[in-house]
Amino acid sequence: MRVKILLGTLVGFMGLLNAQNEVLTRVDGGSSWQDPIVHTAGTGISISNGTITNTSVDRTVTLTGAGATTVTGTYPNFTITSTDANTTYRAGTGISISGGVISNTGIVSLLGGDGVSMTTIAGITTITLDVNNGLNIDALAERLQLGGNLTEETTITHGAFDLIHDLNNTGDFMIRDNLDTILTVNSLGDVVINDDGSGTTDFRVESDDHRYMLFVDASTNEVGINDLTPDATLDVGGSFRLDDEFFDADGDAGTAGQVLTSTGSGTDWQSSFIGANVEPASNQTINTFVTTLSLTDVVFDVGGNYSTTTSRFIVPTDGYYRIDYSIWVAYVSASEVSLVIRGGASGTTNLLNSHQELSTTGIGVTVLSGSQIVEASANDEIHLLMGTGSGTATIVTSLHNSHVSYTKL
Repeated sequence: MRVKILLGTLVGFMGLLNAQNEVLTRVDGGSSWQDPIVHTAGTGISISNGTITNTSVDRTVTLTGAGATTVTGTYPNFTITSTDANTTYRAGTGISISGGVISNTGIVSLLGGDGVSMTTIAGITTITLDVNNGLNIDALAERLQLGGNLTEETTITHGAFDLIHDLNNTGDFMIRDNLDTILTVNSLGDVVINDDGSGTTDFRVESDDHRYMLFVDASTNEVGINDLTPDATLDVGGSFRLDDEFFDADGDAGTAGQVLTSTGSGTDWQSSFIGANVEPASNQTINTFVTTLSLTDVVFDVGGNYSTTTSRFIVPTDGYYRIDYSIWVAYVSASEVSLVIRGGASGTTNLLNSHQELSTTGIGVTVLSGSQIVEASANDEIHLLMGTGSGTATIVTSLHNSHVSYTKL
């Protein structure tokens, strides 16, 4: 039924006439004239054609429905909550809701704050997380991984549990500084410091009182014990104790009573006394040609440096040596007897020339004795030679003790 009023007034359900600007409102199965409901805007809140708009930052808006639905929040973030199972959520362009499932056919963006965002395009969702305190999301690989820069000091507290990093025989654990690998624990179980061989990556172990209890200087390839500036492959800045063998350059641990001696290029265990005492094994004839004395009867040879094959003393190490000799000579027609000590690398350098003239050209016995100190180098060959100025003579052993001794000073 249509009602058309040209002039006059319209009477409400209770027979009341309307006042100016009143609106006819349905109530309790009837109608009555009432003042219109007025929605008033405030600072940052505007109302236009039934739409409430919040334009004020930090302005709190609360809308409570007649049921159990509540809208709360602070611009620009709002939360809709409802305990009413009959609450209806309406979709918009590109978004559909069916049976509690939200489907996206357009573009949806979710901002999580502080570098976290999620974007869905045509059903494909990408989560992006700006590196924040060492965490990174690899969306393509669908995994959350460690990586990136820490933004604050970070501490991991174990509590009552262990923190186990299992390499599983497939990878290495490395700590790097820029491009230099400082520490490596590889899949073979090796622990390596300075695996890249950097000349600037030193290694230091500190004790209670010593900052450089153990120090490896990468730039000099030297190790110091209680020494910041080692000057050798191993430099000990303190006492040293050895409870087991000490091997020389030849891999020899030495024997009781020997001393460790420097050879200039290494070390060698040697007896505290080095020397030999030798004699001629039989009478030996000498003539005008200077001849090496054949001294093959070895009284002692401490250090094993005398050769009975060549009758030469082989110098073991650089240093000074004393040569003592006492040679008895029987002669018949010799005018003089000469004794020569030679050395050097091949035994050809004269170290001493000694001459003794004989008082008679007939039969007689004389002795040449003396001592000579010489400087020799390792592997030099020292030996004695004798001859006559004229005629022949005999070095005798049956009546007198002719001998030569070599001693390292």
